[in-house]
Amino acid sequence: MGWNGWNAFGCSPELDEAKVKANADAMVNTGMQSAGYHYVNLDDCWQLERDSEGERVFDPERLPSGIEALSGWVHDRGFAFGFFSHMQDCGASPGGVGYEADDGADYAAWGVDYLKYTDCGTASPPLNTVVEDLAVAMNETGTSQC
Repeated sequence: MGWNGWNAFGCSPELDEAKVKANADAMVNTGMQSAGYHYVNLDDCWQLERDSEGERVFDPERLPSGIEALSGWVHDRGFAFGFFSHMQDCGASPGGVGYEADDGADYAAWGVDYLKYTDCGTASPPLNTVVEDLAVAMNETGTSQC
């Protein structure tokens, strides 16, 4: 169980790093964490188009400290960190097909404990291949178990 930004704010501009932190703190202060709420999950609307090197770029207005800093903050409070991505480009969010090795290494480096990975269109290659390739890439880092 945990908190997911999409459920609270959708893609509204109100969803930002400060709100994520405030909700995580509220889960601690109200006893929800000790009652079994262990995840703080980012959902959609954090990512911009990939840069010229193919790396993921995060909206600096929504996430001014960066993804690694937020993940560390979440972990420091005893929560697991969840992340969301698409297989294909979907809206303004970049897809992961063809970037499995790079994204898998990034997710592991960022300390992603939970990955919500969705299909936003017709999958090519097949979905199971894409997910398996990403899991292999994450496992190859030695810091993740998928």
